Amino acid sequence: MAEVLYATAAADAGLRRDEVIWDLYCGTGSITLYLAQAARASLGIEVVPAAVENARRNAVANRVTSATFMLGDTRRTLKEILEGRLALPPVLQHPDVVVLDPPRGGLAKKVVARVAAAQPSRVVYVSCNPSTQAADLALFAEAGYPVRRVTPVDMFPHTPHVETVVLMSRANPSS
Repeated sequence: MAEVLYATAAADAGLRRDEVIWDLYCGTGSITLYLAQAARASLGIEVVPAAVENARRNAVANRVTSATFMLGDTRRTLKEILEGRLALPPVLQHPDVVVLDPPRGGLAKKVVARVAAAQPSRVVYVSCNPSTQAADLALFAEAGYPVRRVTPVDMFPHTPHVETVVLMSRANPSS
């Protein structure tokens, strides 16, 4: 079922070879690496040191050279990037697509604001908790990123649990 989830995220991302991905809360990099195959470059940010190390190992094992993984708290790291206090390689400085797969508790309001401030054209939000995702989607809509598509993925058949993949895009791409 993970393949279905990743394929759904990839379809929603609609990547072109010249685009850049930021994958926030990337864990061991599974979605990052899956999407990196279709992008120019990708950045995964994760707070768990062992997960970042595993993501880097996964990139090497799968011969994915376009993926960079960074250890850091997403809220703080985004602030440092946007304020210019954390330098990224030039190719990674502006995301065309931001992928979010946060913990069950959802996103901090500041993360939503900072993702919007980075001005990606598209945001793909993967969640295992529709309640917190709904609250976050309202914040994104207020920030100019309305929902374009919602796709449920039944990762755990015969249980009440569902993953949802949501595509949002900038309401006014010229701004």
